[in-house]
Amino acid sequence: MQIFLKGTLLVNDDTFTIQLSKFMIQRDKTLFLELTSQMNRIVILLSKDGSIVYLNEHASTFHGWEIASSVKRDNYSQLCQQSSIDASNLTNQIFQVPNGLMIEKKVVKIRKNGINAFLLINAISLDDDSILIIGQDITVSETKKALNRELANFLPSVLKHLRINVFWKDSNSVYMGGDEEFLRVCGLSRVEEIKGLTDFECPWNREQALKYINDDKIIYHTRQPQFNIVEETTFADKQIYPVIVSKFPLVSESNDLVGEIGIFAKLNEAARNKLAFFMANDILSDSIIPQNRRYYLPHPDDESESVYLSLREKQCLDEWVLGKTSKEIGRQLGISYRTVEIYINNLKEKLNIRSRSALMQFYLTYQGFWSGK
Repeated sequence: MQIFLKGTLLVNDDTFTIQLSKFMIQRDKTLFLELTSQMNRIVILLSKDGSIVYLNEHASTFHGWEIASSVKRDNYSQLCQQSSIDASNLTNQIFQVPNGLMIEKKVVKIRKNGINAFLLINAISLDDDSILIIGQDITVSETKKALNRELANFLPSVLKHLRINVFWKDSNSVYMGGDEEFLRVCGLSRVEEIKGLTDFECPWNREQALKYINDDKIIYHTRQPQFNIVEETTFADKQIYPVIVSKFPLVSESNDLVGEIGIFAKLNEAARNKLAFFMANDILSDSIIPQNRRYYLPHPDDESESVYLSLREKQCLDEWVLGKTSKEIGRQLGISYRTVEIYINNLKEKLNIRSRSALMQFYLTYQGFWSGK
């Protein structure tokens, strides 16, 4: 939406600032509310006791309230609770804003029916102690960021050392990427081509697509992986192949579901390479399932970021820094020496550390974190 005065562009959705809003609303509240009613921003005006003075249509749609005018004078927090919306993260911040001061470009999380939504908000306290909030729904971009952070935590090194065919989706069953083999199965050549597609837009038929999406829903609901699913899949060459698939939920450090990662192989290829496929199951389970994540550490290159270590990674690290070989560690932990090597290489990749001495120094520096979380 664009706002003009005598033919001159004053403001559009991209330049609409909280300072300008304060000026406009205190000059002519009726005109301001009329101008913002159809704006592609969430606009909410609350009284000092939390009652809704005004919200525009975009705000009403975001909250799932059909008619904006029907909720006027209702208490915002109570109405959110009745609608299964947890907006406490928002209200706790805005009602602490002193008169005349602002919150600028603050990301807040709101839970709607148990699902996270994210707003980029600006808020200001007006002269009559009411609070004006202007927000932008950034749920899609924030979810993608969280998914990419989780993938960056383990995906490159796991793929490098296991050479397993893999794909990953966001929490709406929308593909966000895949390795070269998965792209070939889909008849694609670049990872950008798979981004944004659903199973209905891939070579498999509708019945197969519905089955895969239903599997996803089970994973998202239970937050538990599904192992060794055997099913038939139509590849880009129009041939139907039996495949074996394992899917794992991706859950962020803040316990938000952000998507899934899947590994797959043609059934005959999995039989020939059985060890690698089932080793991938074990390692991804240990790395991805939230209850197996025990240790969160500052990243050595950027302490504002964190990396996590699973219990098994920590066990391997404890022995490796003492100078033990992969075979010795494997015998002690009851796993193969190749699995130990993958864990150690995964640690090096996560921490961007190459030598045993550097890893030892990191281990000693952050040993206070080893009590877990």
